[in-house]
Order: sequence, then C-alpha cells, then structure tokens
Amino acid sequence: MDNTQIDIGIDSMRAVTNVDKHGMTKNTPKAYEAKQKEFILFCDTCYPTESAATRHTLDPNKALRFIIYAAFREQKTRGPKRKRKDAVDVLSPVEELPVVKERNVTFDREQYNRIIDCFVMNAEGTLDSKFTDALEPENGVGFNVLNSTKAALKQMWRRQRDNGVNTFPEDIVFGQKFCSVVLHVKQRKSRMDKKNFKEKFDHNSAPMEAVEHISVIDDSFEQFNAGLNAKLSSLQTSISACEAVAQRNAAEIRQIMKGVSENKQIMKDTIATNQQILRKLGQFLLQIGDAAAPMMGGSPIPKAEKGGYVAASAAVATPSPTSRPIPCPTPRSDTYPGYGYRMPPIQSATALWQAWYGVGRYLNKPIPGGVDALVSQRKTHWRKEYENSENRMFSRFKQVIACMKEEKKDKPDLLFLKEMDVLYQTAAKAPSISRFQIVMVERRKRRLAEDAALREVGEVITHTH
Repeated sequence: MDNTQIDIGIDSMRAVTNVDKHGMTKNTPKAYEAKQKEFILFCDTCYPTESAATRHTLDPNKALRFIIYAAFREQKTRGPKRKRKDAVDVLSPVEELPVVKERNVTFDREQYNRIIDCFVMNAEGTLDSKFTDALEPENGVGFNVLNSTKAALKQMWRRQRDNGVNTFPEDIVFGQKFCSVVLHVKQRKSRMDKKNFKEKFDHNSAPMEAVEHISVIDDSFEQFNAGLNAKLSSLQTSISACEAVAQRNAAEIRQIMKGVSENKQIMKDTIATNQQILRKLGQFLLQIGDAAAPMMGGSPIPKAEKGGYVAASAAVATPSPTSRPIPCPTPRSDTYPGYGYRMPPIQSATALWQAWYGVGRYLNKPIPGGVDALVSQRKTHWRKEYENSENRMFSRFKQVIACMKEEKKDKPDLLFLKEMDVLYQTAAKAPSISRFQIVMVERRKRRLAEDAALREVGEVITHTH
C-alpha cells in the first residue's frame, strides 16, 4: 500500500465521519464564517470612516460592542437548507471543505442602535439589572450560540495576530466586561424562567402537583389493600394448617414419651429381678463350694460376717497352695500421657523451641519437659501411629532443634529466640519450617567448616613452634 492509497483512505474516513484533519466538525467552520462575516458587516456599518487597513481589526471596543449586540438581539429566522453547488470527489484531497452557497449574513443596525443606546455598564464591569431587564429580548439567542460567536471572534483574533495586523493581547480584547456579558447570557434562561414562573417542578412543589392525581392514588391504594388482604387470608389459612399439624405431632410425641417412661420402669423392674436371681445363685454356689471343698483338698470358704456374697467371693478368689495361679492382664501400652501427640502448627522459631521443650505457651505439653522429655522416655513408640508424612515432618523438627541447640550455646534465651525468629522470617518469601531447616543446615555446615579450618590453622602453628 503506497502513500496515495493511504491518503485516499484517510480522506474517505473524513468524508464519512464529517471531521477534518484538525479533528473539527466540518459544520463548525461554516458557523464561524457566518459570525465573522457578520462582524465585518458590523465594522463596515458602524465604523465607515475608519481606514480600510484597521477597520476590521478586532480591538476591545469592537469586541465588547459586537458581543453586547449578539447577546441582546432577537434570534434570526432560520432559512431553508441549502444544497451544495457542485459535487466534490471525496477521494480527492484537493478540497478539504465542501463548496456551499454563500450564506445570507445580515447585520441589523436598528437593533444595534437600540441596544447600545440603552446599555449601561457599571464601573466594576458588571451588568446593571435595571437596564438589562428592559433589554432582554423575547426570543434571544442561547448560550451555545453566544459561545460560538465568542469562539469565532477568538479564531479571527488569532488569524489577525498571525498576520501581524493585530497587536492587542487576548486578555485585553476578551476582558472582564466581555466575559460578564457571556456569563449573563449563560444565566439568563433560568433567571427568566423564574421571573415568568416557567421553572420545572422540584421536590418542594411535588405535593401540589400530587393534588391533581388524588383519584389515581386512591385507586392504587385500594388495589394494594385488596391484594394485601388476599395475601393475609392465605397466610392465616397456612398458619391454621401448621397449628393443626403441630398439635397432632405434639400428641404423638406425648404418647412416645409415655411409652418411654413405661419401658424405663419395666427395665428397672427387670434389673431388680435379675439382681435377686444373681444373689440367690451366688448363695447357692457358696453352699456348693462349702460342700465340695473337703473333697478337693482345700479349706472351707469362710462365711462373711454380714452375709454378703462379695466378701465370700473374695475368699474364693484366694488361691490354694495346689491351685494354678491365674495370670493378670497386662495394662495397655498406649495409655500413658503423650501417646499419639502431634506437634502444633509452627509459625516461628520461638513456637518450635517452646513446643519442643514444653515451655512458654506450650508449658508441660504433652508432659513436663515437652516433646524432648517424651522422646527421651518413650523413644519412637509414642508416635507409632504417625503417617509417613508426619514422621518426615517430625524428623525435620528434630534436625532443626539440633541445629538451634548448637547455635544457642551461652546466649540468653530472649536474644537467641529473637535472632532465630528473624532468621525464620527471612528464610524465604513464604516462611516455613522446611525453608528454615535448609537455612539452619547450611549454617551448621558453614560453622563446622570454619571450625575445621581453625583447627587446621592451630595445628600448623603448633607444629611450627
């Protein structure tokens, strides 16, 4: 694609979007051109004796008088829509703007004389409302039109400055009085609407507007009440049905509780009867034992003083010299304190040290002396139910504790644990016991290497002497 095709494409886009190469809508220059022509007619009409070289120069006096005329004149009648004089090829960049017929631009000298003769400006540069109220047109221009006039004058002033025919600075040409006229037109619509009682209704006047719709509001309330009553009746029916179900369920629950109470009494009676049977059976067995003891070579069973079979059974349980001893059951080995203990979550070196030695917030957990005492007393038996991952983690804890013990030496506990916590937190971006283990093992290796090097140096010095 060559540059010619690119230019053709750009011109085609401009024609479709109605925007020129400066980003300005193509209708805007036409509006500016009409207002600039009107200013030239104003200069030719009001300043005919001035030289042609300076007659159209935009000075502060001409700018102020023209903006006053534009602000207080009546709107012009809108003319018919004009067609283009000849078609322009949108693919040819020769003409940037379409060629149109000359607009019929006029300047009303009578309105200008009436406005300027009656217009008064205060010393501070503000408009006098005593005169402006009488000058307000019935169908004046809006703020957009006046703002467009201001923009057209500024464009004309820049062109004259570029051509070297205008030496007035911008803040002088478009000064405070000029801006006060523009501001007056900007606020004129709302001010005239309030004066003529044409402003829109707001929340303060809403109650007065609502008076006209009382019948509609009443109908809406009646419809709402009818729907609400229907929903309330349906809700009452549902509540009545729920109450009936609840009463029926309560009756069934009472019957169930009554049956439970009866069964409980029956169970008590059955237990008492069984106890009586067992008591009689025990007495019968004691009688049989007394009769069979001499035949078996044993001593007779002594009678209990109070007739209870518990004391007699204790006597029966006493073995004779010829009877075989009954082995006592060995107690379970997993009933001692600390069996199956799991290390708490470790978030710092201080937490690991306290949990291992059973101090601080882990005081005497799981036994006095902590995990270190439990390992010394029970070896590995207390964690025989550990999973493989738990055993690996415990080995990691144990190795880290060994490294920390070598680091501690004679350091105070508080200073040592603070140093270890700093090392734990700076071990990695996400501190963990595995990262801390790697750091501690590397420090241990480095320390052992340094100690070995010092020993070698000492031996060399000894041999030298």
